[in-house]
Amino acid sequence: MTTLALVFANKPYCVPHAIAALDALILPRSDMKLLIVDVSGNSEVTSPLRAYMQDAEREWMKTQYIEQPQSEQVIKEPMSGGGALHLQKRWAVANTMNLMNRHREGDLFLIEDDNICPPRSYEKLRAILDWSPRVGAASGVTYSRNGNAYQGTPTVWKFQTNRVFPAGDTCLETADKIIKVHPEREFGIEQIGATGTGCMLYRGKTLDGYRFMGQSNISGQTGQDVNVGYYITQLKEQYLFLDWSIKTKHLGWNEEHDELDIFTSIPYGSTYDWNAN
Repeated sequence: MTTLALVFANKPYCVPHAIAALDALILPRSDMKLLIVDVSGNSEVTSPLRAYMQDAEREWMKTQYIEQPQSEQVIKEPMSGGGALHLQKRWAVANTMNLMNRHREGDLFLIEDDNICPPRSYEKLRAILDWSPRVGAASGVTYSRNGNAYQGTPTVWKFQTNRVFPAGDTCLETADKIIKVHPEREFGIEQIGATGTGCMLYRGKTLDGYRFMGQSNISGQTGQDVNVGYYITQLKEQYLFLDWSIKTKHLGWNEEHDELDIFTSIPYGSTYDWNAN
């Protein structure tokens, strides 16, 4: 079995877009479990999710809705920046993913509430995972909203010290143990070290016993996305593949203009055929 898990924080603007994208995904729903983890503590998020789950029971083999509100102060603290609240936010995200991991059944197709995946994402990622038992996870491309996000920067990294595959000539000498992969590719499947977790299919056995971490001195970086990539490729010595043809949309809210922002590929976003991918 595969569990599709959606994690919702306190972002009401994401809910209708996430639900519409979920409905558009090509999935074997009658053979899958739908798991919704709601940590929002906000009725604007909770009410539509509960209504959706009632209707979903007819399509999916199993459904489960978990409501576990987090502190408003933690949820609203941005991911970028330093200080105690920054780390508290990272650990809140990691703990939410641990809650999801405990309730999944089989493999895990994880989608974050502010990431919109193209319709064929699951079948493409499933084909990669089924290619070899040594594949621990497969991911679509997610894009950062921080720093140079307006350039459509993919959150994709390779590790300098790599047991599974050589970093190659793209590896720069830096103080950190990871580097970002540049430039973005239009399509193709690439072996990587870590990536954003907004559209990722994990092998269930790979995650058995794993604890998502908001900070780790082992990987050389904080953040559950880098840490789980390090765990898969360096500690478990399994493959993590990225499908460059799965170009997601990262949603954000522009408070200055009171409108939705959508972050996606700058080089390819204008010509990307969403329905074909």
